[in-house]
Amino acid sequence: MDHRELYEFLPTVLEAHCSGRYSEVAPSGGDPELSLGWSVSVGDTVALVRAAKAGTPFLWFRGGLAQLPRSEELAFAVAEANKDLMTGRIYLTGSDTHSSVVYDETIFAPFVEASDALSMAHLRVRMELALDYTAQWSTTLRERFGGLPFSATERGGVLGLSF
Repeated sequence: MDHRELYEFLPTVLEAHCSGRYSEVAPSGGDPELSLGWSVSVGDTVALVRAAKAGTPFLWFRGGLAQLPRSEELAFAVAEANKDLMTGRIYLTGSDTHSSVVYDETIFAPFVEASDALSMAHLRVRMELALDYTAQWSTTLRERFGGLPFSATERGGVLGLSF
């Protein structure tokens, strides 16, 4: 499956596994090649799923928290959270005073085929794991450090979606 096929196929996958919890992020300038992807509600935060335009097709998944006070304790908590992940990564981004914490996952997709039950099961499990991780760690970090869940207005800039 190439980038374009993955982009066209992704709404089918989202409908099957995230029905009622996703919406397309409007393409920049109306060009579908520049689409940011789809925002997905994950608990009380927002994640973004995108078919990355690359030589080797993959899904790019990002979700997170914004406006957490930057601290050494937060940095250590994020590093500790990374040790428990089976897939993906969690990292800090932001300014000298405030941070955003981002869960970032890529799902290799050249062998995803709608007619292949095994590849579809693999895709479903990886997406569900990414959604579960985002909900779990964002709740844990927010309870401990504050901050705000990502919202629809933050999904582009805060998530660094310049890919």
